[in-house]
Amino acid sequence: MIKIKSTIIFALYLLVTFSAFESSLNLQAASHVNSKLKVINVWSREVPAGTKTAAAYVEKIHNGGDEYDELISISSPVAARLLIHETVIQDGIARMRHVDRLKIPQGHSISFEPGGLHIMLINLEKRLLAGETFPITFNFQRSGKLSVIARVLKTRASTKNDSKNHKTKHRH
Repeated sequence: MIKIKSTIIFALYLLVTFSAFESSLNLQAASHVNSKLKVINVWSREVPAGTKTAAAYVEKIHNGGDEYDELISISSPVAARLLIHETVIQDGIARMRHVDRLKIPQGHSISFEPGGLHIMLINLEKRLLAGETFPITFNFQRSGKLSVIARVLKTRASTKNDSKNHKTKHRH
């Protein structure tokens, strides 16, 4: 009985410790002292060796300020260039369109997600491996620079539904 209680206590300790660690990662990614903007949950997927491009995503950028702001550039030491792209479907073909600036009205949020807005990491300086993190800096017209930590997630395995719903025509 004592062994079961100690095992449960240890499991609860690990759960609380992991939750606190995960929360601290989210706080690092979500806050900036001098800004009304919040960047929440920045992530990318691991890439195979030799890959020179990747994409990054943001759960949400929220403008809690009292005026609009514009995302004018993004940078990171893991890639030579970072560009904002938007996936659009034209004539049944998925295409990426470069977005120079991204206006975020006061009180509104935007998201970067697969199949929509995303950040292209071009000419990777290193391989992105699951479990690692890397810094990424968002440069806003009014609020200035906001640096966060992006997490690298494991590439998910494709399923039959993925291939059934995936369009085979692409143009970049």
